[in-house]
Amino acid sequence: MGNILDYRTITFFDVETTHLDPTCGEIIQIAIVTEDRSGKVTEWSTKIRPFLEPGTYSKRALEINGYNKEAWADAPQFCEVADIIVEKLRWGPIVAHNAPFDIAFVESCLERYGD
Repeated sequence: MGNILDYRTITFFDVETTHLDPTCGEIIQIAIVTEDRSGKVTEWSTKIRPFLEPGTYSKRALEINGYNKEAWADAPQFCEVADIIVEKLRWGPIVAHNAPFDIAFVESCLERYGD
């Protein structure tokens, strides 16, 4: 394991999802904050309009995350922001509250909806 100071950038991120299972759930919101060695901080976040097919969501998860159809109506779909997400997560170590959960959702959504 390398020293954290050896990295170019540190990336913090979090996702909100439609379900606890990444094999069927979708990301409905993502936030990515990066800090480079100089201390420059870049923040990026977006809502992501889900497909919400039967079996891909939990009503409770949507409620907890504040999802409502109207607020997400103009949000991009995952495939429209997949390249941005990959680019922003590629540098330095990733810091997250529950990194395995968040990363599993990104990987699963990339497999299903990425270009």
